[in-house]
Amino acid sequence: IDRPIRPLFADGFMNEVQVVCTVMSADKHIDPDIPAMIGTSAALAISGCPFNGPIGAARVGFTEQEGYLLNPTYAQLADSKLDMVVAGTKDAVLMVESQADQLTEDQMLGAVLYAHQEMQAVVQAVNELAAEAGKPRWD
Repeated sequence: IDRPIRPLFADGFMNEVQVVCTVMSADKHIDPDIPAMIGTSAALAISGCPFNGPIGAARVGFTEQEGYLLNPTYAQLADSKLDMVVAGTKDAVLMVESQADQLTEDQMLGAVLYAHQEMQAVVQAVNELAAEAGKPRWD
């Protein structure tokens, strides 16, 4: 969670910020790391702290039969040639973490682009939440 969030704090912002993510309920078939990243981004976006987010996040799998899979289940990942987590803002990819089984460079780049495109709905939703419920920004 920290890697895509940390660079988005304003330069010179030295206050301690702590975000604690606790899974209260989850789909046992999907890793809760992506919802935790999105929840962290939403919390920071409405907090008023000098945060230049929000971010979105997506996990991408890949199979020859189905192509790219958005936020695949554990069962889908078992058959996948790719397990990639991508986090980014509206304009840029901030983090890519992956494990792959002999995919081409084009397939890997395609996965990053697919994830960035798919996370835009989340970025937009968090922006709308911040506009409606966010506190005034403090610097």
